[in-house]
Amino acid sequence: MTTTPKKILLVDDEPRVLQALRRSLKWDGHQVFTATSAHDALQLMLVDPVDLVISDNMMPGVTGIELFSQLHKAWPDTVRVMLTGLSDHEVALRALEQGAIFRFLTKPWDDVDLRITVRQALAHRDHKLETRHLLDFMDRRHESLETLVDVVAAAKA
Repeated sequence: MTTTPKKILLVDDEPRVLQALRRSLKWDGHQVFTATSAHDALQLMLVDPVDLVISDNMMPGVTGIELFSQLHKAWPDTVRVMLTGLSDHEVALRALEQGAIFRFLTKPWDDVDLRITVRQALAHRDHKLETRHLLDFMDRRHESLETLVDVVAAAKA
């Protein structure tokens, strides 16, 4: 089964972290973009929305949690994965419980865990979109059936 390449946005204020993340994901065939701030990430999303955002939480200015909140409002289908240090581990757990993120990874991350998490996050997104598409299709079919019933009932009257 072949899948189309997905767009992934990496957000961290440390360029070395971004390089390491990009290196970890380069073999999976996805388009990988980077941003060094939440502001830059939002600007990129306005131009070309992505399927998955992986962001550090502790960044100057806007935190990853705040970024994810804005992303969730504007691009609810974009999956969000947080990178956390041990100091903000509880923040990530709360964000996970509130549905603000799909999953979190701790720094330093394991490349295998990162790649598995990316695959699962993208599969989750695809499943969610497919489910919505099928529900919309069923709603349209149900509306068509109701219209047909109304037409038949009117014809009998």
